[in-house]
Amino acid sequence: MSGAIALALAAAAAWALTVVMPLLLPEFPPLLLSCARYGLLGLASFIVAFPALARARHLLTPRDVGRVMALALLGNAGFFVLFTLAIREAGVTLASLIVGLLPITLTLAGRPANWRSLVLPMGLATGGTLLMSLEGLIAGPQAVNGSLSLGMLYAVGALASWTLYGTWNARFLQGDRRFDSRLWASLCGIASGVWGLLLYQLWLVTAPAMPKDARWDLFWTVTLLVSVIGSVVGGMLWNAASLRLPVAILAQCVVFETLCAVSYGHLLSGTWPGLLEGLSLGLLCAGMLWALQRLHGRPAALR
Repeated sequence: MSGAIALALAAAAAWALTVVMPLLLPEFPPLLLSCARYGLLGLASFIVAFPALARARHLLTPRDVGRVMALALLGNAGFFVLFTLAIREAGVTLASLIVGLLPITLTLAGRPANWRSLVLPMGLATGGTLLMSLEGLIAGPQAVNGSLSLGMLYAVGALASWTLYGTWNARFLQGDRRFDSRLWASLCGIASGVWGLLLYQLWLVTAPAMPKDARWDLFWTVTLLVSVIGSVVGGMLWNAASLRLPVAILAQCVVFETLCAVSYGHLLSGTWPGLLEGLSLGLLCAGMLWALQRLHGRPAALR
């Protein structure tokens, strides 16, 4: 099981690379970044899966096609759109606070038999999330340009979207062995590319004027790297872990994405975490390790 946990943690570290995109490309709006990311993800996934596509064509049923499109929407495009709308309406701090409850909702969705033993570890992780949001509020209130209640609704929708994705994807992979983790990740990537094309149509309708000095060469370089490593490789690692781990353990590994994302941000800016942020990261890490320690070695009671 330790090897599977390492796979899940590596996937979380790969996913956290998405924080690099807005930090390195602040002049590009999130919707355009998303279109490019998912479009390149679809192309890269098609190339990776090409040798196995003939076999996949015989394995896929119409129900599988619908499932893979739904999972790509829930875990990628739909989640991103809802989270972006939540930030626009309610501000980044409140939106991040609500979506930061993902490890808890994913754990509960996994219905672990010994969930009471996870109350304290999840409480630590929740405290870390609250402290991180508190530091954001102290550093400066986020501008709220829309409806606070609508923004909270979008954030809850994003939280529900990825919770459903994480649970449904893991249970499908564990219950249906027709697809290996690499092929299923590639199929989800191709489906995400289809959603990326649809988002591009939305971008064409709503696109603001781009600045003349936009760094398009850096845009495509960063987007390609993040798409391949953060999405293609990350998706394969996560699916490989999903084949081997109960949902409750996978949920704890999601916390590592936050830890890595914050670390990448500080590395790029050349700064150190502040007192509250350091304490919040410590609580997140302690809660994750404590929960993994309690869950480790009890897989039969978790499914």
